Amino acid sequence: MRKIYKSVFTMIICCVMFIGFYSNVKAAEIDCWEGMESKLLCDEIESEDVWQNMMRRGTYLQKGHCKISNEGNRVVRISGGTDAHQTCDRVVATIYLDRYVNGEWVPVTSVSSSKTNTYTANCAKNVSVTGGYYYRARGYHTVHEGNTSESAPSLSDGIWIE
Repeated sequence: MRKIYKSVFTMIICCVMFIGFYSNVKAAEIDCWEGMESKLLCDEIESEDVWQNMMRRGTYLQKGHCKISNEGNRVVRISGGTDAHQTCDRVVATIYLDRYVNGEWVPVTSVSSSKTNTYTANCAKNVSVTGGYYYRARGYHTVHEGNTSESAPSLSDGIWIE
């Protein structure tokens, strides 16, 4: 009888692990920015998006933001950060720069910051770009605490660079 319980328990653990691995792979395949849109702004020199978790209870990720600004002379600055409600094992902010070409957004470069045993991670980068295009910032914000990971995207509008 003990052997049967052991076998059933082992099978249940294997199933749970399989489902866990399968769902992690599927989550990585999903485009987290799907359904989000960027406006094309002609007269603005900067654009920012802030994602904020209004449900504090039971979660670690508090806020994520990304920003793009025109620094002049065909230089843009992308910046952003991730904030947790409390000190966590790891906090990550990744900010991408995209260019609008022929009706679609194309990745140009990115900057990332990963901090341990903290509640915030921030990053920024100045990038020389080609004029005559719209550019936007895209953020991906993640907090890791124990076996829990929480993530959210942010997305600025596009600004015109002459």
